[in-house]
Amino acid sequence: MAIEIFNRQELKFVVSQTQYEVILPSIREHMRLDRHNADGQPYRLYNLYIDTADRALIRHSMSKPTVYKEKIRIRSYQPLTPDSLVFLEVKKRYKKITNKRRTKIPLSDALAFIQTGTLPNLHGYMNPQVISEFAVMLQEHYYQPTTYICYDRMAFHARDKASDLRMTFDTNLVSQQYGTSDKQRLLAADKLIMEVKSTTNMPLWLVELLDKHHIYKQSFSKYGTEHMMALQASEVVYA
Repeated sequence: MAIEIFNRQELKFVVSQTQYEVILPSIREHMRLDRHNADGQPYRLYNLYIDTADRALIRHSMSKPTVYKEKIRIRSYQPLTPDSLVFLEVKKRYKKITNKRRTKIPLSDALAFIQTGTLPNLHGYMNPQVISEFAVMLQEHYYQPTTYICYDRMAFHARDKASDLRMTFDTNLVSQQYGTSDKQRLLAADKLIMEVKSTTNMPLWLVELLDKHHIYKQSFSKYGTEHMMALQASEVVYA
């Protein structure tokens, strides 16, 4: 069963392809591949970000608030079609802890829910608590789909069953504004976004590994990067 509620720390790094290849053997020694990478190949993630017309969510996030920020998205492990069963997610970060809540829902129902506020018909695979939370959020602001972002991911879980450590490596980041056909790269082809996710501190072996190869924390927002590129291209300024 897919986990629908997360509370954890998420640390980001930007690494080169060379750094990734150098640290990969040590990661494989301590971690196992995600089930979506069972064949040893990256899997594709498809994301549709949700925001207000003036991009209030991403603008607030990029102001680097010290206490609280949030984002809403639709996520799928398959190309998005109206009948796709997707995850409707809200990610909230309070201080250094990220909380993610999500529910499965057909894409067409998710879009109708977001744009009209009409509650979807509940099915057994849905999380009614998350649906109720979204209903409250949708009463406060008018949200709409804004941006597609997709990328390839390699993911790893700790071999130690007592640890919830997870590491992901994302590459081939491509964005497309909703309702348009133009696509653009968000990151150089030889770079990857590495994330370390856990409810506890990084294990010593990982701290030493990153230090040895001079890999340091570096903020990178996929949606934020796309937003800045779109602003530069259009010269739009939001009040």
